[in-house]
Amino acid sequence: MFNRPVDTIIDLGTDKICTIIGRQTKDGEGEVLGVGIVPTQGVTQDTVVNIGALAEAMAASMRQASKTARTAPSPAFVGITGPHLENVSCTGSLFKDDTDLALSPLDLENALVAARPPHLALGQELLHLVAREYILDGVRGIHNPVGMHALKLEVNAMAVLGGSAQVENLMKAAGRAGISVRGLVFQGLAVGDGVLTPEERDMGALVVDIGAGTTYIAHYWRGVFWESHIIPLGGHNLTNDIAVVLGAPPKGAEEAKRTWGTAQPWKISPTETIQITGFDGTSHQEVSRKNLCTIIHDRVVELLELVQEKAKELPLGRLPVAGVVLTGGTASLPGLREVAQDVLGGHVRIGAPVSLRGGEALAGPAFASSVGTLLWSLRYGTPQQEPHNGRSGVAASQSAALHPLRSGR
Repeated sequence: MFNRPVDTIIDLGTDKICTIIGRQTKDGEGEVLGVGIVPTQGVTQDTVVNIGALAEAMAASMRQASKTARTAPSPAFVGITGPHLENVSCTGSLFKDDTDLALSPLDLENALVAARPPHLALGQELLHLVAREYILDGVRGIHNPVGMHALKLEVNAMAVLGGSAQVENLMKAAGRAGISVRGLVFQGLAVGDGVLTPEERDMGALVVDIGAGTTYIAHYWRGVFWESHIIPLGGHNLTNDIAVVLGAPPKGAEEAKRTWGTAQPWKISPTETIQITGFDGTSHQEVSRKNLCTIIHDRVVELLELVQEKAKELPLGRLPVAGVVLTGGTASLPGLREVAQDVLGGHVRIGAPVSLRGGEALAGPAFASSVGTLLWSLRYGTPQQEPHNGRSGVAASQSAALHPLRSGR
């Protein structure tokens, strides 16, 4: 029997579903009680394509996590990703009648509510409002103005919009799995909690989360999430290129990539050969390891060049001061950091998630968004009933100014 309440998160990716049941310890740190990791079904490139198959996989992951935690799960935050997501900059303001009265958390809430996009395109809905900075009587760069005085309070915010159809499909799959959804969390928000230091968040860093189906670029600056971009390429594209060029089945190509792959083919002897499993699952074909790694290198460079293009769209027009943090399953590819350093021209490191008590199974970069979503839930997931299109919502801590606005039905 646990004295402290538990939090449950479901990190849904193209390759795997990771469910974590955890709680906050007395010293304020995160603790993992149970983990359930199963292969994803019903999702292609972070897009739901089969509700029934996804429901089965989500239920299996939840059962596994509950069994290891030896406790019932709580309503879950579900990490949401996909090419249907969009960022929109927006602003809101509030005038104070009496400047003798200090700004309150409610004032910040009201200013942020005023920043909500007034009109959404058909098929879109608001998932988050993120306060990037507050402006007091024209003075910019204020993160938490509670207790300060001003006549005019403005907020520079980022709205995260999602495709209504994809959201509905995900919610329906969760419902069929018997999962109560507390809210949806854009994983670009959460991954920074898993891999960035406070200094990196403050000085500016780019988190490049290379998943199986897509790559998410999350820009953190001045201590907060600033914006994000999505590139529709991921680890599966590396595997597919290997399969097509070498005439191998996807399973054999994936095994070869994981076992023999590197992003630095010049380090491989041209005479070295490897065996790739054939289409019948028993036969093998002999191929050049250098050729395999050349295929990987070329696709990696293409992806990094796209990241470089997105970096030019940042407020400063270049890579942030703290550089790039590569994470996600593909970040474990040998040689990736060195190639990224050459292509991007700035500081690059591999971002493994922070270590949590009981979280030994979540140690690699592949679990950065999973750990980040749990930490996000523990830090910002305090429920407040807030109407949103006739539904209840969740408002997060003002210190982080993260607002997930949709909850389960």
